[in-house]
Amino acid sequence: GNMALIHNLNVNIVIDMRSTKNNLANNTLLNFFKVKNISNIDIIFLTHFDNDHVNGILQLVENVNTEKIVYQEPKEKNELFDTIYNLTRNNNISFVEVTKGDTFTFNNINVQILSPDKNIDIDNKDSSNSNSLIIYVKINNMKNSTYLFMGDATVKSESYLLDNLIIKNKKIDVLQVGHHGSNTSTSKELLECFNIKNAVISSKKEVYGHPTKEVLEILSNYNINILITENLGMIVFK
Repeated sequence: GNMALIHNLNVNIVIDMRSTKNNLANNTLLNFFKVKNISNIDIIFLTHFDNDHVNGILQLVENVNTEKIVYQEPKEKNELFDTIYNLTRNNNISFVEVTKGDTFTFNNINVQILSPDKNIDIDNKDSSNSNSLIIYVKINNMKNSTYLFMGDATVKSESYLLDNLIIKNKKIDVLQVGHHGSNTSTSKELLECFNIKNAVISSKKEVYGHPTKEVLEILSNYNINILITENLGMIVFK
């Protein structure tokens, strides 16, 4: 599964919402909110509508006030998209479609959609993954200030990103590795384009065999610090 929380001062941003074990992501996030006395999510970014990235949002919205959900409409019929669409309507949540170049600003946090353009289909053979949102986040008051979230983006997604790159800063403190460390993602061209310090892989080996040996080797070849949720649990950057 995949889930990230950006918590900075009074701003709360969630990127994807699901875990390998049922309710794990929800329990982790809701317990954190309870400890921090948080009752509001400013925005949720959904990279795409695969079950392991969005299914937890149903329970989350029931427990925490959510102001806005951001998405890009799937290129093919998707029941989860329809379910979440209805969820937003029933709970008065703003449901906003984005495209490459759209930006959001929350105090010290800048979020930019790097890919894809909503009017194209990067790879219709693997449309859901290849058209995952790729999201760049810069947090101005943190040591680890730059983040690149790849969702389940594939090598073809990465190629499109690099051909149409719209950011100048190539320093990435934290990379969320695409597709849980599958060998369908994380090309050497991507790693050569950015100066990446840490790579986070959200995976459980026994489920799909992720991360693959090939991805771990290529990350190591570029001297990137590798952090895997199965080994470390929740990973925190400050």
